Amino acid sequence: MQALHHSFLDFILVATILKLEVIIFGIVFGTNFTLPISALYGLKHEHDVIFRKNLATMNITVMN
Repeated sequence: MQALHHSFLDFILVATILKLEVIIFGIVFGTNFTLPISALYGLKHEHDVIFRKNLATMNITVMN
């Protein structure tokens, strides 16, 4: 349950950071067309990384 809670907080944090990145990206490039695609790819990648990290943490916890 603890791991799940951390995962959710991580996800919120990542989503917030991604929103900021998208806004900055939009300002720099001045186009909204590429934003949704890059945001989706970025979100999926970040989420995969967090998911793997949590699995590793859970495995260590189980081992102990």
